[in-house]
Amino acid sequence: MTNSGQTLLARHLRWDIWWRWALFSLLGIIVGSTLYGLLPDALANPQADEDIWLEQPWRVAMLACTYYTPIALAQWFVLRRHVSRAWWWLIITLGSVVVIYPGSIWLLWNIRQWDLASDVWFLGLEGGSVYVVAQWLALRRWTRSPGIWGIWFVATSLGWLCVMSVIALFSAGIAESPPYGSLSALLHGLALAGLYQLLIGGALAALLQPAS
Repeated sequence: MTNSGQTLLARHLRWDIWWRWALFSLLGIIVGSTLYGLLPDALANPQADEDIWLEQPWRVAMLACTYYTPIALAQWFVLRRHVSRAWWWLIITLGSVVVIYPGSIWLLWNIRQWDLASDVWFLGLEGGSVYVVAQWLALRRWTRSPGIWGIWFVATSLGWLCVMSVIALFSAGIAESPPYGSLSALLHGLALAGLYQLLIGGALAALLQPAS
């Protein structure tokens, strides 16, 4: 096979990561959601003051570990075929959401920075926003050009905001239902998470292209 043919084949395989990433991420999301739903209600929904998440951040760590571990493992399974040292994906993403996020809350609470601890917990969205940021930090490790990485970060963020806006127009009632409180709410959550991972997969397909 000629060099040009090999390059075209490599590019085809790199774009192939898109559907693999979307498929395996969706499977990870389904497994994570199922495990999350099987957790004792006393752990996931404690009948106490909101400060319990600040006083006992180990709860945040356990919930994040239960939900995000299957997702991270599924994504690592795809990445390991395309990048070297793919295990960094697990360290950066899970380390951020399971260790650093609840650890920061614990530290700030214990040094009596209560308002700051509350802000970190709130902005972390129970690990959701932390995991998203960690994903992009991990992707930066395998990206040759910071500029291209930045462009895709902005493009994906704007695309996600557009998707969220469209979904909000047609499902305002669903958004108000308790998490996992009904089948419609669960499907809504799966759709949101799946669509975001589809966008990330598109970014990966471009960011991980070999140099021409």
